Amino acid sequence: MPEVNMLAVAGVILTNMIVGMLWYGPLFGKKWMRLVGMSEKDLKKGSIVPMIAALIGAALTAFIFGVITTKIGVDNLRGYIETAFWIWLGFTAIPSFVNASFSGKSKQLWGIEVSHWLVSMMLMGLVFSLITL
Repeated sequence: MPEVNMLAVAGVILTNMIVGMLWYGPLFGKKWMRLVGMSEKDLKKGSIVPMIAALIGAALTAFIFGVITTKIGVDNLRGYIETAFWIWLGFTAIPSFVNASFSGKSKQLWGIEVSHWLVSMMLMGLVFSLITL
């Protein structure tokens, strides 16, 4: 197993959580809630489980990104950003579009969710490059 910079992983976790809070809060929160059929009241009575899932998901995604970029020998900002983009496109955007198409999920909802991951992945590449280079 290649060594992964755990400081970069921690930085990505923090960045990912901040982006998520902004994305599903002031930026697109009201529209996202309307599209998924939730209200402010629903969110207030919600559990902490989704936040724990988001934290664990961010940690695993960052760690796996570190493994991939180490294995392929990424050693510059462009390489981290390009790798993040291709991972996002191949393993997030396309599969989630297919799922959204079959489930009947609105394209607006898909757009909010998939663009959140694009921003998160681009920032992941940036954070890894800033900390590991």
